[in-house]
Amino acid sequence: MKAETLDIVYPCATPTDAEILAWKKLSREEQIRLTKHVLDHPNCEKPSTLTMADIAGKNS
Repeated sequence: MKAETLDIVYPCATPTDAEILAWKKLSREEQIRLTKHVLDHPNCEKPSTLTMADIAGKNS
């Protein structure tokens, strides 16, 4: 996916180059708003047994 085709980008543990570019183009306020939106999801309150390595491996 090319950066110019990304309409919206969310914080991600393993972003693509296009996602990094799109994220950097956002204002700080927009980055904070999107991060809060993701963290407000009910799944963010559930504990996980996955390690960061497990999560990174799922996105490879």
